[in-house]
Amino acid sequence: DKRGVQESPFGWLRTLGERTGKLSGSSTNYWVIHNKVYDLTEFISKHPGGQHWLEYTRGNDITEAVETHHLNSTKINQILSKYYVKDMPKSHPSRFSYEQNGLFQTLKTRIHQKLGTKTGPKPYMKALTLALLIMYATSLYFLTTNLTGIFSVIAGFLTYSLLGLGHD
Repeated sequence: DKRGVQESPFGWLRTLGERTGKLSGSSTNYWVIHNKVYDLTEFISKHPGGQHWLEYTRGNDITEAVETHHLNSTKINQILSKYYVKDMPKSHPSRFSYEQNGLFQTLKTRIHQKLGTKTGPKPYMKALTLALLIMYATSLYFLTTNLTGIFSVIAGFLTYSLLGLGHD
């Protein structure tokens, strides 16, 4: 910001169109991905990453964000094909290269293959989390009934452990 004030991420998204320029001659109900125009209006409520991001980026080229946040290009292309409107004129070049055999796509493909399509915690993480939750609840019970310092330490350690597991 010119005044030296840090802008929030949502504020940054809201003003993105003003900084980068809207699509010339297009409605704000369009998004550009790889020089193709899409009307994602009906998809906004279905977007797994939440509605806000798509709402704030209406009328903008979101190629970089789509490429960097979605590993499974095949799935994304299937979804996008339902909302395709038209190709952009060639006068709207992308800042980056996403060629199929280029560095970015190669790395993205390898990462997707390594991570696979399974999402969610592994069974051992579920068991560990459950065990920590049980210990946490037990330590809180003893803390409230006996008020001993050792249970405060145990509860604090378990809280720290659970927060770490929740993050990972």
